[in-house]
Amino acid sequence: MAEEVVFQSVSKLYRFDNEVDNEWKERGTGELVILKNEEGYYRIVARREQTLKICASFYIHPEGKLSKNPTQKYTWVVSCNDFSDEVSKLTLFALRFKTEADFEKFSTIYEEGRESMIKITKALEETAETKEVEEKKDEPKETEQAEQVEGGEKKEAEKEPVVEEKEPVVEEKEPVVEDKKEVPAE
Repeated sequence: MAEEVVFQSVSKLYRFDNEVDNEWKERGTGELVILKNEEGYYRIVARREQTLKICASFYIHPEGKLSKNPTQKYTWVVSCNDFSDEVSKLTLFALRFKTEADFEKFSTIYEEGRESMIKITKALEETAETKEVEEKKDEPKETEQAEQVEGGEKKEAEKEPVVEEKEPVVEEKEPVVEDKKEVPAE
């Protein structure tokens, strides 16, 4: 699947380490790009300058809002599911840019991606609801046969006669007793 680069800039990436120190740790400095695929999904990938190792890789989530870092100039903070270590992990990143132009452009493109993801999510939900309704319509009722297609023409559903199962009736007969001859008394 081909992806188009919609944003490219050098940035410094920080990851919040809440497992050990509860502090920001530098993840790497290098090229950060926003990629858009043919279906409208947006993805952010960051690589370190010299090693080109991926230090961030995540899709823009419909609910993933950017917030400004009040202590650092030109820095955005975003929470995401990062795949850079080949395992999805909920991560809090801070992305610091060199210029205000890159800072603002990143925000604009990010919001475009978020809006695109909202539209895709709604379309997928509507498709799922439509399929669910169609599946319910296609389920045959207990007393009716499903429509049959013969020779390209549809036949109306025919009702099956309901047959109640009855227990077999067993008639009781008197036992047949054969005539017994009396034994003569001696």
